[in-house]
Amino acid sequence: METEAAEEALRNFGTQSGLAALVEQYVWYFVIAFALLFVRDSVTNALAGIAMFVGSDYDENMVCYIQTNGSRRPARITKTTLFSTSFYLYEIKDGQITGGTLLNVPNSELKSLRIERPLDTLHLPDQS
Repeated sequence: METEAAEEALRNFGTQSGLAALVEQYVWYFVIAFALLFVRDSVTNALAGIAMFVGSDYDENMVCYIQTNGSRRPARITKTTLFSTSFYLYEIKDGQITGGTLLNVPNSELKSLRIERPLDTLHLPDQS
């Protein structure tokens, strides 16, 4: 008898206090905020990808140098998408390419990557 009275009191407390109405009203806000936390990285990469396409001096198949793990390695930009950029990093020994690796970088991390582009060779006139 006492448990039934306690359960009834709890149900009445929930409806009288407005707690149920509050949860019902704001549950969608919490769901949307939770979903936005997962989408945040994708939106950041997409915006960085748009910036890469619009205002970048780097194009696909361009040769460059990338600083990774303390060493400067020759590389080639192979693919640029809205969310990531791919590089082929080459290993060179005695002037010959001996191997390489594929580096796929999210566009939001490109700003922290040190990328150098070699300049064209200039043929200077003799100064004699």
